[in-house]
Amino acid sequence: MRFERAERVIYDENPLVEVVCQIRFPRIFEIDVDLPVAFQKRLRSEYPIAEVQDQLLRIHASVAPNENASSAMESEMQPGRIFRFLDEDRKWCITLSSSSVSLATESYDQWETFSARLKNLLDALIDVYEPAKFDRVGLRYRNFIVPEKIGLDGASWDELLNANLVAVTKALPFDEKSIIGLSSQLSLQLDLGSLMLNIANAKQQQSELTGYLIDADFYVEGVQKADVNSTFEKLVDFNIQAGGLFRWCITDRLHLALKPRAAE
Repeated sequence: MRFERAERVIYDENPLVEVVCQIRFPRIFEIDVDLPVAFQKRLRSEYPIAEVQDQLLRIHASVAPNENASSAMESEMQPGRIFRFLDEDRKWCITLSSSSVSLATESYDQWETFSARLKNLLDALIDVYEPAKFDRVGLRYRNFIVPEKIGLDGASWDELLNANLVAVTKALPFDEKSIIGLSSQLSLQLDLGSLMLNIANAKQQQSELTGYLIDADFYVEGVQKADVNSTFEKLVDFNIQAGGLFRWCITDRLHLALKPRAAE
């Protein structure tokens, strides 16, 4: 199963509020015991700000399969340390723990920028800590669309979002304005992984304006060799799928209101 590939565009009214890539691996005690000096040195030119936090970490571990499942994961809380490395503007953040690493930004512009930073991170992780495998590779896109900010205040939900996603708003014997909350969650098996999709209406924390959240988490779980090439193959595909999914979720009217232009 795949979403139809969408034309690559950059939205001048960018709806992305956060993009995160997280990779989980079997626990490396060295990260809890020693400061990540070599790891920081590899990334310091891009991420000069470093922060350390001691806290309880949720440790994910593979367990033997049982008769009801082909694979399983269990988790437990253990003391550990989290290291954060940020750029000067604090818009890009690497988070390292003994069982995971992530790259997150609230200033996503295009895949090429994100993937270049991600490759540097993976190179550093593999060279310094040599994880044997990755338990989970995930790429998450969180879009938040506020109709009022793009000249669509008063538009009905099905004028902006795929009618199949919000069909219940038309099925109920009430005026749409009576609906104060709507949330739909969907899990899908894709060709090269899985997708957890959440569609909801919510309030933007900064402005208290109501908008639509499209939260898509693409991931693959299981034993995988910890190498950059195979990991990037999955992440590139997730990025393509994310573009197709978002375009399927929104109508032509909303697409044009976000002011698309061809990606360079």
